Amino acid sequence: MWQISQERLLPQRNTEKTWSARRRHGVPVVSKDTAYGFTGFQFLAAVLVAGFTFFMVLQYVAANRDSVAIVSAPVAMATTVQADARPISADGAAQGSGATATGFVGDTHKPLYAGTEPTKSAAVAQHAEWVDNFYAQLNSPQPSPVGAEDTAPVISGRVLTQAGWPVEGVKITAQFRNYFKASGDDTPNRATNSQQTTTNSNGFYAFRNLPAGIYLIGTGDSGGYAPVRIEVRTGVKYADLVLTLQSYAQVTGVVTDTVGNRLERVHVMPLVKGIPAGAVSDSDGEFKFAVALEGKARSFPVRFQLPGYREQRYQITETDTAEDGSIMLAVTMEPVYEYTTVSGSVKDADGVPVAGDTVRLYSPSLKRNYRAVVDYGGEFLFSKIDVADDYQLWIRPTGPYRDYTEQNVELTAGHLWRDIELEHLNRNYRLSGRILDQGGEPVPNFTLTGRSKSASGQKLEVTSDRHGRYEVENVPEGALVFESRTRPYYTVSGLQLAGSDTDRDLDLVVNRGKHKLLGKVVDSNGRPIASPRIRISASNIIDGLRSQLSSSTSADFDGRFLFTELGAGQHTVTVNAPGYEGVRAKPVVGNQKELVVELEKSST
Repeated sequence: MWQISQERLLPQRNTEKTWSARRRHGVPVVSKDTAYGFTGFQFLAAVLVAGFTFFMVLQYVAANRDSVAIVSAPVAMATTVQADARPISADGAAQGSGATATGFVGDTHKPLYAGTEPTKSAAVAQHAEWVDNFYAQLNSPQPSPVGAEDTAPVISGRVLTQAGWPVEGVKITAQFRNYFKASGDDTPNRATNSQQTTTNSNGFYAFRNLPAGIYLIGTGDSGGYAPVRIEVRTGVKYADLVLTLQSYAQVTGVVTDTVGNRLERVHVMPLVKGIPAGAVSDSDGEFKFAVALEGKARSFPVRFQLPGYREQRYQITETDTAEDGSIMLAVTMEPVYEYTTVSGSVKDADGVPVAGDTVRLYSPSLKRNYRAVVDYGGEFLFSKIDVADDYQLWIRPTGPYRDYTEQNVELTAGHLWRDIELEHLNRNYRLSGRILDQGGEPVPNFTLTGRSKSASGQKLEVTSDRHGRYEVENVPEGALVFESRTRPYYTVSGLQLAGSDTDRDLDLVVNRGKHKLLGKVVDSNGRPIASPRIRISASNIIDGLRSQLSSSTSADFDGRFLFTELGAGQHTVTVNAPGYEGVRAKPVVGNQKELVVELEKSST
């Protein structure tokens, strides 16, 4: 069947004929002039490879039927929140706890990166529609029915640049922080591994099948962008991340005293987030370190410390930066000739020593902060404290005591002894009731952290069960504030516990509901402004308690943003964008379909 020339392995004699494809009755024939062709074995191998590939595709589809079902629906995506992202993996299998991080693919348009013109493809559609489709799939009775309370919690969102462009291929990690526990459940918190996924071409990511609780959502290596981390509670649909460009500056310099002597072993610490330490000056008083800076910022403080010298702080500005981006400093430190020593005891009203708490001293004029731990005998010691007359001394006890504070403590040369007596705090109160939204509906599996204004070192957790009910004991007397620890931030304040009635039935109403606010940010010509920062807040008095909401987001490259789970009524929306004057609006949520915010160019 196959006609192979004996000259097949000889050097090619006619390159034009070599690349001509001739067929006889659908069967390829290699002529005598052809140096290359298919053998029967090669043809059979090609058929086997194609068959094996087709078989593997069928196996993949069968194994990922759930993910494919979610992706198959037209995913019209436009941002309504903040984010900057990169592609999500097709399988997106998460690590640990059997949870799955799902990557949403299906959009074949060219990936968007910073520095390219954003295309208006599927990414222009509403993020809300994408989320609704996604959640509809999760709540679908296919392939097996699930109750509403068993629906897999989800965290989803986008990743955007500050210009509002989606960033593809960013690794997103969900790190578990704590679990919700039903009231009375003494089961220890379980541990779980972190889970990862990757943003898709529209900057979207999603984690599903997460155990209910609070997660730290953060970005990994983002190609020149600074890491971003936010704490998010499961069920949040718009956990968006805005990336900021990151650059590095080389800082060098020399430290001397007031007469020009170079100082060795000076601790040089840049006060920049994420940089724990800088450098130590060498025998020539010279130091060098690199610092990571977000955006175009070139202004940050640096602290210089050396025993026997007053602490020096230098504010680096643009004028200190050379054309190549390097920074050169020359710092002078002043010797300290007078010191004092402060010691004392900490006891309760009965004279019993109170051990383990931290005593703090701070001088606003010197900007010096000292701390000492109370030992088992109830005593503490500060050695070599700079002399000043404006020290503040305070203790935030972890036991059943009120906070202790002294103002304008004068420290002179020599030694000072301080006897501190802590006042007992009654913690015999018990609270029970429900956590409700503004519509009076129970909020299940929701955690608020309570703190006493009289004893800020003490915390108590109030967690509702599946019916919204809670119960907590050992509550301290005085003014209490309850607040959530994740975005959006809810606060309930105004509760005052006093008197002999130690059992209180109290409903805590958080400022949330079933409404949403869709908006758009434009300039004076009606053109959208990408990635402005938008903050929403609200405050209501409900049954004598003040319920407050605070949250923030960012707009996409179409200027659109979205807030969800809002209670009805007036809210305050504050919008800021680089190069524009800030604007504050007061929309009435529940009556307004869309809020259009117009920003004017800044005059400065």
